[in-house]
This record gives sequence, structure tokens and C-alpha cells, in this order.
Amino acid sequence: MRVDVLLPAGQRRPHRRAGRHPNAPDVAGLVTGTVAGSDADGDTLTYSAPTSSNFGRGAVSINAATGAFTFTPTAAARHAAALVGGLPGLSADTFTITVRDGYGGVTLVPVVVSIGTANNAPTAFATPGAPIAGTGVVTGTTTASDPDNDPLTYSGSTTTSKGTVVVNASTGAFTYTPTIAARNAARVPGAPASALSDTFTITVADGHGGFALAPVSVAILPSNNAPVASFALSSSFPNGNFVNNLTGWTAINSRVRMGGADSVAGRPTPVDPTTAPDGGTEASSLTTQSYTTTVTNGRAVMTSNLGGVVNTPPGSGGVVHGPVVVSNDPIFIRGGATVQFDWEASAGQDAYDVLAYILEVNTGATSLMLNATGTQASPNQPVTVVNFPVVTSGDYKFVFVSGSWDATRGQAAGARLSIDNVKILGNIPLNGTVTGSVTGTDADGDTLTYAVTSAPTNGTLSAFDSATGAFTYQATDPNNPATDSFVVTVTDGFGGSAAVTVTI
Repeated sequence: MRVDVLLPAGQRRPHRRAGRHPNAPDVAGLVTGTVAGSDADGDTLTYSAPTSSNFGRGAVSINAATGAFTFTPTAAARHAAALVGGLPGLSADTFTITVRDGYGGVTLVPVVVSIGTANNAPTAFATPGAPIAGTGVVTGTTTASDPDNDPLTYSGSTTTSKGTVVVNASTGAFTYTPTIAARNAARVPGAPASALSDTFTITVADGHGGFALAPVSVAILPSNNAPVASFALSSSFPNGNFVNNLTGWTAINSRVRMGGADSVAGRPTPVDPTTAPDGGTEASSLTTQSYTTTVTNGRAVMTSNLGGVVNTPPGSGGVVHGPVVVSNDPIFIRGGATVQFDWEASAGQDAYDVLAYILEVNTGATSLMLNATGTQASPNQPVTVVNFPVVTSGDYKFVFVSGSWDATRGQAAGARLSIDNVKILGNIPLNGTVTGSVTGTDADGDTLTYAVTSAPTNGTLSAFDSATGAFTYQATDPNNPATDSFVVTVTDGFGGSAAVTVTI
């Protein structure tokens, strides 16, 4: 560092000796250096400096005899100098050294020192949660701390080979969403461990050059279709809820006249006790007709489309019944039991006329469970539950009759009747023992297990097979059995489940 010493008049101008610039900060942030001066008169030189730098970022000490100095920055100054994107001036400070020869000769030497940065890096770790059933999404948190109490930011939003990651920059909370392809790969039997998880890294930065890496490993939830479950009792008929088809039932897709004019299940049809609101009865004839029965959304749907309806009596709306759905096999029903089902009907521009009855196959006796007629054109009946008490024990079949009456008297008609959830409640055999099974189906072909998740209250399950869903129910009081129920949950081992309420 060059030093020129200016002396008062009469003294010779001094010459300088070699000096050097300050050293770079050491690991502790200290900056050392020396101001070396020379004097032509051979005067002894002294050196002085302020105890604090010009911007107050550190302390200055100097050897008065040699000019050797030390700059010690404050911890705050060193940390401020480490600020990413901070002002350039934060990384330096200045002070002035004064050189004297004892005879009035003085020179000022400005010194610029660099401030060595100092920072303590944060620490962090991530905690992922379990995959959410159905979606496979994983949420989690990042926990971080910083010795300098610096505000922290989080990054790591990315797309991996198996999913996407979104990281909250302020909190470190993250959401991982696996791809469908990754979930499908995870459910392949014998899938390698690499297919069952994904990894990514969350970076925590303190804004002063310090950062921490938090590795994250998340589980890949295999894709899955939940099972579907239903139940059947040995004392009941199959497929009362029409899950997939009309198995156990026969559809008569034609006109069926009531009042014994036609027969169903080998027995004459009962009388329709209600005429059309305007006095109309069975139409004498019609020229075009179509009848269809389908299973739609788990409901048996009977539809008719009619033309050229000859109304009887003239001026009234003629009635035409059909299609009809009848159960194939008779079921013993004890007096006091209840037949339950739900129904809904509509009729376009005309009106519906629908019936439901049970037929005792040994005697031909019928008991009407439903007799409903729309009172005006275009009526719609929402889904309605019927509970019909059976008075006399017997072997019964179930008959559901769709029908329409020409409410507009335009010689065209047609209606739609749908039924579902046909059950027999309280039909416990004399010994109080009922057997049955819960059946589950799984689109993925997964192995299903069965568990009772809510027990019966008026009896006990004397046997239950967790592998097949078969059960044996025993009423507490066989002589006075009461309606009872319990819940069985079917699981597929991949997070999918279905609960079914078994009604006895």
C-alpha cells in the first residue's frame, strides 16, 4: 500500500517504502494488512486508526509502531454480506489510517476491506402421509429450522416419472399425485419394489446461500375398482335387486289383460279394481304395440309404446297392460312377513296404470301389493317404497305389471314402470334359522374377504365364512321372530370396499 508523507516546509520530502493491500478475509472473517511508510528525514513514524470502521461493520486495531492492522467484522455484518441478491455495499467497509512523523508531517491512508460472509445452513426433513384411498394422492409436510432464524423458502415442484409434485413455497407442505400408469404398474402381481414408490427432493433455502435437502419417498397406491356386494337368503329368491340382469325372473313382453282374460304363471290374472279416472277400462283393441323389458342402472324397467288404441267406453281413455315381470320360483312366505320393493313410473303424454301382486301357486289366490293409476296426462311417480304385509302363509310368486291409459284420448298410449330391491322381511322359518350369503364381485379380479362390521340385534350369527360370505343366522326367539339386520363389509385388499346391509 503506497503511503506519501507530506512534511511541513523546511523538511525534506520523505520517500515511501513498499506496502501491500489488505489480505482477503480468513475463515474467521478477519482481514489483516500493513501500512509501511518511509521518511526522507529518517523520522520515526507512528500509525493510528479509528476503533470502528466507517460503516460500523467491524472493529479496527493497529500496531502503532509497525502499521500492521486487523479488521474484525461483526457477526451481523458477515451474515448480511451473505444475503443472496443483497446490495453490493454490504460486502465491504472502509477506514482510514493516519501516519505521522512526529514533526507535523501527516498522511492519511484509506483502506477498503472485504467482509467475509458467514451463514449457518438450515436443517430439514419431510414427512409424507399415506396415499388417499381412491385417488392415491399423498400429502405431507416439511419441517425445517435455521440457526440464524432466517426466513426459509421451499422448492421442489416437479414432474417425476411416476407423478407430479407441488410444493408450497412458504410452508413446505407438498402434494404428490401419481399417474394412472404408475398406479396400474403398482397393482401388477409380483410388481418390483421400484414400482411401489416414488422419490423426489424438497430444497429448503435460507436466502443467505445456505440450503438443506429433504429427500421424500412416497408410496404408490395401486389402482383399484371397489367391489360390488349383494346378499341372498336361502328363504328368498335370487336377484331381487336386479344388479346385472333378470336372472330368476321371466319377462312377458306382450299385452296382458287383467280380470282373468289372460294368465300369468299358469293362473288367471286378478281384477284391476281401479278404472281410468275418466271411466276408461281395458281397450277393446289396438293396431300397433311394442313391449320391452331391460335392466337399467340396476332396475327392472318395463316399457310400452302403443298406437291405434280403441278406447272403451267411447270418449274415455282405454287401458292397456304389459309388459309383466314374474319371479320364476315360488317362495314360502310366513304370515306376518313383509314384502318390500320400490317402484317408479312415467307415461310421456299419457298416464300409467300399474299393479303388483303375489300369487299363491297352490291355490291361485292373489293379493294386490300395488294398484296405482296416474290421474292426468304426463304424470311422473318418483321412486317409492312399498311395504306389504303378508296375511296368509303360502308359496308365492311375485308379479309386476306395467300399464298405460290413453289420458289424452288421442288413441296412442305407453308407459314405463321400473322396480328394484324386492325383499321379504321377517320371513324367518319356524326353527328361527336362516342361511344365506353375501356375494361380492370385483372388476379387477381381486381376492375378496368378508367381515361382519355391525352385528344383528334380535339374533346371532352362529356361523360366518370370511372367505365366501356364507352365514347362518339364529333368531333369539324363534316363536316370535322380529325383523333383524347386520352389515357385512367386503374388501379387496387394495383399499376398495363395499358394505351391504343384510335384512332378515
